[in-house]
Amino acid sequence: MVKDALAAAGIEAKVRHGMGTACEWLHIKIPRQGSPDETQALGALTVLITQEITGRHGEYAGRINWSEYDGGVYHGADYTDQVGRWERS
Repeated sequence: MVKDALAAAGIEAKVRHGMGTACEWLHIKIPRQGSPDETQALGALTVLITQEITGRHGEYAGRINWSEYDGGVYHGADYTDQVGRWERS
């Protein structure tokens, strides 16, 4: 639902839930923009859209965290293949 709303606003975002104690948090990756100010503005817009869709307001169990990525490279933790790594070990 969040991904669709962001896509309708023209934001190419990757959305996932947190893990462990932060499993109720939403983590959103947005593409890096031309300048840091533009990236911050897009991040703020992303949070506003997500709050409107989900009704979250930043309480502990409802936090929304965003970070940026540059092309296909993530900046920060990426847990999408965590299960695969655990199964291999």
